[in-house]
Amino acid sequence: MSKNIFVCLKQVPDTETRFKISDPDTKFDTSTIKWIVNPYDEFAIEEALKLKAQFPDCSTIALSGGPKSRVGEALRTALAMGIDEAILLHFEKDWPSAFTLAKAFAQVIRSEGDPLVILTGKMAIDDHSSLFGPMLAAALEMPFVSLVSSASWNSDHGILGRELEGGVREKVRVSLPAVVTCNKGLNTPRYPSLPGIMKAKKKTIKEVDISAQINVPEGLELNRLTYPPERPAGKILSGSIDAQVTELVTLLRNEAKVL
Repeated sequence: MSKNIFVCLKQVPDTETRFKISDPDTKFDTSTIKWIVNPYDEFAIEEALKLKAQFPDCSTIALSGGPKSRVGEALRTALAMGIDEAILLHFEKDWPSAFTLAKAFAQVIRSEGDPLVILTGKMAIDDHSSLFGPMLAAALEMPFVSLVSSASWNSDHGILGRELEGGVREKVRVSLPAVVTCNKGLNTPRYPSLPGIMKAKKKTIKEVDISAQINVPEGLELNRLTYPPERPAGKILSGSIDAQVTELVTLLRNEAKVL
């Protein structure tokens, strides 16, 4: 069985990054941002590698979009983990809408052809929208399963476990090809090995310029970015226990207005 296993990645700011607003105050200063592979997408990479071990004739292909000056680093990480090929969807604009990206990714996946499954993370940690996966499935006209935390695969279908709100669990049988978003617990992503890192540096990343495809109105206009207001300094109560309780109740009622 010779098929392609696609993994869609997003490069996101590290959660420890301290954002700075640039001048004019409608953009972030990206020069101070440390970029990483979206953590949920790492589960998709690992699942693709497990599928490759099960179906050795298949090829694994990672896709990511953004400025090639930095997004190539995320794709190199996927290659170092063991992914076979990488495709960079190049555009210089700030990350556009999930709808626009889904159309562009779908076009590239169609051009590569023969998909067994398309994997991605359940959401990106920078916008938390969870929109890309279902929109990609709609663009490809494929079945879609989200929040997958367990999986067993066959050549024509998968048995996928999902954990829903309230601890509810369900299993879904989905025909392949399909789009699947991966959740924490699905697997344990491997670390890139030193030989893998060295091989990844030598691999060629295919580039597809999609700038023309994203020059469409996004529907939203950002007017201004501002920092959240600083929290007021805390208060330390003194005196007897009775006096402190009385003062605390007064503060909660008059200042915090929670009583």
